[in-house]
Amino acid sequence: MAIDVQDAALGAIVGLAVGDALGAPVEFLKPGTFPPITGYREGGILNLPAGCWTEDTALALCLTESLIACGGTDMLDQLRRYVRYWREGYQAPTGVCLDIGTTTRRSLEAFLRIGMAEAAPIAGLTPGNGSLVRVAPVPIFFAGDPGRTVEEAAAMSRTTHAAPESIDACRYFAGLLSGAILGVPVSDLSSPNYEPVGEIWDSKRLCSPIAAVAAGSFLTEEPPVIRAGGGAVQCLEAALWAFAHGNSFSEVVLAAVNLGDDADTVGAVAGQLAGACYGLSGIPAEWQEELYSHRDIVRAAVNLMAAGTRAAFGLGPARPDRSAARRRTRGGRRVIRRGTGGDAHLETLLRFVAALPREGPGDERLTAQLYGLLTDLPVRPRAADMGSGSGAATLALARAGARVTAVDLSPLLLQRLNERVIGEALTERVRTLQTSMDAVPEDEGPFDLIWSEGAIYNVGFDAGLRAWRHLLAPGGYVVVSDLSWLVDDPPREVQTFWRAAYPGMRSVVANAAACGAAGYRWLGSIRLPDASWDAFYSAQRERCREWRTGYPTPDEAAVIAEVEEEMRIHTAYRATYGYVFYLMQWPG
Repeated sequence: MAIDVQDAALGAIVGLAVGDALGAPVEFLKPGTFPPITGYREGGILNLPAGCWTEDTALALCLTESLIACGGTDMLDQLRRYVRYWREGYQAPTGVCLDIGTTTRRSLEAFLRIGMAEAAPIAGLTPGNGSLVRVAPVPIFFAGDPGRTVEEAAAMSRTTHAAPESIDACRYFAGLLSGAILGVPVSDLSSPNYEPVGEIWDSKRLCSPIAAVAAGSFLTEEPPVIRAGGGAVQCLEAALWAFAHGNSFSEVVLAAVNLGDDADTVGAVAGQLAGACYGLSGIPAEWQEELYSHRDIVRAAVNLMAAGTRAAFGLGPARPDRSAARRRTRGGRRVIRRGTGGDAHLETLLRFVAALPREGPGDERLTAQLYGLLTDLPVRPRAADMGSGSGAATLALARAGARVTAVDLSPLLLQRLNERVIGEALTERVRTLQTSMDAVPEDEGPFDLIWSEGAIYNVGFDAGLRAWRHLLAPGGYVVVSDLSWLVDDPPREVQTFWRAAYPGMRSVVANAAACGAAGYRWLGSIRLPDASWDAFYSAQRERCREWRTGYPTPDEAAVIAEVEEEMRIHTAYRATYGYVFYLMQWPG
């Protein structure tokens, strides 16, 4: 059992993410067709690194942040945050929307059209489990009031999943979680028709399919009758079956994810309840340490508990902590995403890189050489430099004869690029476009060549390749560099560092396979020379020295520390990773 209420609450949130990450590699696989899951594993339909979670956790974190910011339930705010996940990758581990369920997506589309806080049931779709998987923040926030917890969980579900089965699955599960957080024994929680408040299911009855689960179908049935389906009824039944058949957090969650099918979601649901019962202290230490953004998830759970306590005493939401809004470096390249332009730390990062010759390691001579390999391009090809930054690659392509559209989100970097274009008298060959690289309008194309150096990370390697297909002319080329593993088993320290900074980082072989999976003809890959890294970090060291001698602000000091830590990692492990250029052609 959990040590106390805090241990239980933290266990519920972390358990959700752990179950999600354990199940992700076997999502949509049939039980018995894969080696049993015993720990984190890379791969799966989303091709995530080991320990990385999916949209299930991301949307639960959206709900968590909404409860904290609003001091309680605000359905419109919840929906806005879900839309931000869908459109911007808010709270996503990779910075982009990994996936989104059909029911959730249709509800968000309806919300954007008409602005209604409550979704309508969607005809023809199985009542989904997308709201069930994010229940845990509700009983944590309303921990002292089980009856209200049940009703607030129903309201949360109605934002995206309005079918009676989805709503009542959330109601019953919220009652279980509320009891677990308050220390109710496992034997009581796994008994039929658990009631967090006396006769609650008599006064507000559950719909028949959920009532049948609550009555104990999970105690009398076994797989394959028990299965991890994508519907709310099957998902709840499978999670409770795993909970009733395990005697520890790991036994419960592994039983759930090894059911396959919708393994990440069932794992996340089971992980919430097992985490609440056995506590954060009952989750294996290695699963916590290797979980992506583990500390951030714990911090969010702690803040959620504090917000719930404030609300219970009528104090309202606390003022947000702006100092937590930090960005990580990635191979020298700063991550610039939609919707972050007002962040003070990001602005400091931009000021740091604006004075550098380029935003990430690179070599203009190599850019020109790779361009020269594409011998069947038109004489004056139309090119797009995606994530151009201040334009090192843009200028190299323009000097080689291409007409380049430089695409970037940062007006500061595009302004610097325009100044460099004017200085080199290349205004007839270069134009700028301030937008996300995955949102370039189709009428900007077709392009004969799409180029991107060290920037596709911002939208995701696979997502970027998919987004660019409609912009290419038949036979058009894509040349993209991305940070890649060069060895099969990198040392733990460098893996931990890059898992936090770039969870989607993959091997050269995996990225090459992704090119083919996106429909491109794979041409080859070339590694960026070590000398390019040395030159880039030399400029960064000088920039750090300038800032350090000028009495840096706290944000400037934080940027200096990030840069120096990245340089230390590279010095120690430069043979294990690097930038690799991937060359491919769109058949059209």
